[in-house]
Amino acid sequence: MRSFFSWFTRPRTQQPSSSQIDIERKYVLALRSRRIPTLTQLRYIPRYLSAHERYLLRICGLLIFACALFTGIRFWQNNVVFVPRQGGTYTGAMVGFPRYINPVLSVGNTTDSDLTKLFFPGLMKTNEKNEFVPDLAESFTISEDARVYTFTLRDNLKWDDGETLTIDDVMFTFQLIQDPNYSSPWNYTFKDVAFERTDDKTITVKLKEASTLFIGYFTIGILPAHRYSDVQPANFLLVEDNTRPTGSGPFRFKSLVRSKSGEIRSYALERNPFYYGDQPYLDEIRFKFYADLQSALDGLHNREAQGLAFVPPWYDREERDVADTVEKSLVLPQVTALFFNLKNDLFDNKDFRRALILATDREGITDTVVGTDGLISEGPFAPGFIGFAPDLATRPRITTEASSLLDSVGYKRGDDGMRKKGSDTLRLVITTVDEDPYRQIGEIIKQNWSELGIEVEIQLIEASRFTQDVLKPRRYDILLYGELFDQTLDPYVFWHSSESIDPGLNFSIFINKKVDTLLENSRVEWSREKRTENYQEVQRVIADELPAIFLFTPVYKYIIPDDLRGITTGNVLNPAERFKNISQWFIRTKPVLKSSL
Repeated sequence: MRSFFSWFTRPRTQQPSSSQIDIERKYVLALRSRRIPTLTQLRYIPRYLSAHERYLLRICGLLIFACALFTGIRFWQNNVVFVPRQGGTYTGAMVGFPRYINPVLSVGNTTDSDLTKLFFPGLMKTNEKNEFVPDLAESFTISEDARVYTFTLRDNLKWDDGETLTIDDVMFTFQLIQDPNYSSPWNYTFKDVAFERTDDKTITVKLKEASTLFIGYFTIGILPAHRYSDVQPANFLLVEDNTRPTGSGPFRFKSLVRSKSGEIRSYALERNPFYYGDQPYLDEIRFKFYADLQSALDGLHNREAQGLAFVPPWYDREERDVADTVEKSLVLPQVTALFFNLKNDLFDNKDFRRALILATDREGITDTVVGTDGLISEGPFAPGFIGFAPDLATRPRITTEASSLLDSVGYKRGDDGMRKKGSDTLRLVITTVDEDPYRQIGEIIKQNWSELGIEVEIQLIEASRFTQDVLKPRRYDILLYGELFDQTLDPYVFWHSSESIDPGLNFSIFINKKVDTLLENSRVEWSREKRTENYQEVQRVIADELPAIFLFTPVYKYIIPDDLRGITTGNVLNPAERFKNISQWFIRTKPVLKSSL
């Protein structure tokens, strides 16, 4: 029997006739049911091709392969995307140890605030534009007179132990805050607020004073009544739930490890299957706690942790550079400034205050303390937040003009180079907290002003005593300090004349009727645009009156592993807000067709 390829075995010098070819073709086709060669047969083709034909065949094969590869790559690029998928664990380092993972108590302790944010959503939250939107609440309304707030809960809310979250939990949380026996830092904010349970899903809140800004305080997390209802005030700080919380956030408590001395050294959270929102991509989040920043950085370098909650931008660059990590930046609504105590006759003259502003190297301070990405402040509102007036002129350091102003107000250089008015040497005392970066800032300012013949003393006060000994009694001539806005972004407490004594935070003791009116009107203003205009006018008045030397807005830096994505950056209301989209954090991905999305 002749092979299907017998034609190829003929010597090439013998050309068969067309009749022979037809006879052989019919003969072969009669013997075989298949008319298409098999793979086994095709592999013999090269034996019957010349070298030139084999060369051309290879070229064609390569071209076909290249075209197929190019087509596949283009198809992949145009039609396939990588999307997050569940899986992976993130381990972060924090400085400080958890004490009260409890929204009623966790004000002022950054470690507690960070962890509380993960466990306890509030009725409201902020979106990527820092606007307030419902969270546990399904909806809310504010009355026309801005005195009555009404919140309606979502359906099917649950605690992470499977119990139902109800309006009774909301009532219980605010009742705890209002009871002074439970020592909540929020007590002052809510002491004159009335809460009423309207129905099984609705709560009504009545304010003593009208405010459209009070909505921001309802970002406070809600506690589970079934875990705390039997706790007496004397035991409230001691209950186990303050470190092993039952929450309603995207993650729930899994485990913790304590040291021999009782400090919590590590903490693990797992995905909460009862969470009402989108399930997180990460399987677990773990935290390791350290006594100080250097220990935390060492833990990062030693691979005990993958990220660090906060690293000061003024900290040693080599220490901050950790393999396989990146730095992220957040801008907070905070301004660091030198506040003149305007009750001191020394600061009555505006030209004198202007001279000190012109003598201050604010750019040098910002670059040294915050870094080159720091933001120089021109007023009481942080760049990027409501109220900031971008059209205000920058005041550079001009020592010649500062010197002339000092001369004009009577402080002239003596033979010893120091400035004096008569026999009185110009001596200024700057009071600040005995910690970085204030120590660094104070030394730079001292050098700046000393160059103009001013005697400067930096008075450093321990942080534990600062509020009681300095801020409350307003015991300073010039205060070097930072003002951090709360979640309402309301400047009233910093600049209204009624806030010039404790517990207000008007540190310059600045009294201005126009500013008072603008701040009062803004508290009941519905339009964000109008409120912005009011605040910008406040900033312009303050820029003209010079009650303070505004230095910079700090940049909050934190370290994360370079494979962790979906992180919030930009402007946030407080450091814990970096967790507000933690359900979207992811490490692992998978390819999918764009058409399936």
